[in-house]
Amino acid sequence: MKKIILYYGPRFEFDKLIPESFFTLDQVVRWIDIQNRFGSSVNLDNNSSLVGYSMSYSGITEGAEQNFVSILDVFNDAIDEVYLQNPTEGIRKEIERFFSKEIIEIRHHSYAPVSKDALLEVNSNFDNRIIGQNHVKEQLLPILYNIYKGKNEGKPSIIMFYGNSGVGKTETAKFISDSLGGNLFRKQLSMFQNNELLDYLFGTKHSASSFTKDLLERESNVILLDEFDKAYFSSYNAFYQVFDEGIFEDKNYKVNLKNTIIICTSNYKTPEEIRRALGDPIFFRFDRMIKFEDLTLESKIEIINQVISEEYKKLNPDERQVVHYEELKSKYIEQAKRFVNYRHIKFLIQNDINGILVRYFLENH
Repeated sequence: MKKIILYYGPRFEFDKLIPESFFTLDQVVRWIDIQNRFGSSVNLDNNSSLVGYSMSYSGITEGAEQNFVSILDVFNDAIDEVYLQNPTEGIRKEIERFFSKEIIEIRHHSYAPVSKDALLEVNSNFDNRIIGQNHVKEQLLPILYNIYKGKNEGKPSIIMFYGNSGVGKTETAKFISDSLGGNLFRKQLSMFQNNELLDYLFGTKHSASSFTKDLLERESNVILLDEFDKAYFSSYNAFYQVFDEGIFEDKNYKVNLKNTIIICTSNYKTPEEIRRALGDPIFFRFDRMIKFEDLTLESKIEIINQVISEEYKKLNPDERQVVHYEELKSKYIEQAKRFVNYRHIKFLIQNDINGILVRYFLENH
């Protein structure tokens, strides 16, 4: 064995690191199983490379994970290089125990920081992307500037977005992530049943899905925990360390969340309601509470114009002859008061356009 690289980060960056020709950990485990069961041997070419992806460890038993070196030993003479993406803590310790430090290299993905360009992008384009929430931008910019200047000293910035559904909370998180670069990491904790959520957060078997494993795979340093207030109450203590120190760990994995922006959302109307729902220990770990206001009539009209324009661009020339742009716009602006939020407006407009098109299609065929 000449080189072992332990890489922690997303798949798309790991793929840039590995050689063009390699054997996967899944293949090697399957060949070892065949040898053990049927006595037949598999020979690898010399100077081979072995690649293990994050998902690969799910295919090995607990015993094999704890004695991972035994897997490498089977083809030790043929394998020159090993590349492992997001190995468990057990695998990492096993490798460091049995192999020389000189051949082990540990790499961590470098996430896009809050740069000057990102700060200017948020300032310039926020109002075009998030309608009716200019005050949110004014509260976000100091937080981003603090990270840009390193005044947070690497600590995560923990923010609560609260207010009614469909007024821009999730879209704002996406916009921040887009401005920094990388797809938003989003988890809706309310989707888990109580025990499922605890297992997901605290970890069980290395083969099971877990929050830490998903965090290691993330592409962005912006993390959205949707409907945080609806998560199982006993799960909140799992976030104490990450909110305080930027470290999240379970029995199988450990992830450093340095300089992350962690955004939680709630549909409650006031910080007092959120405090009662979450409890003081987690409530007072938030750096900022930012309220999203209900949409004004002016904002609703702006959204109507934006949505109709976007949907109209998707139509082909023939469809544009059927859907009358100005007529559609006037219809919705006249009814703007009755609309609730962005999702409500977009849903109705899309349905209306599709209805016009399908009726025309049926009448002419």
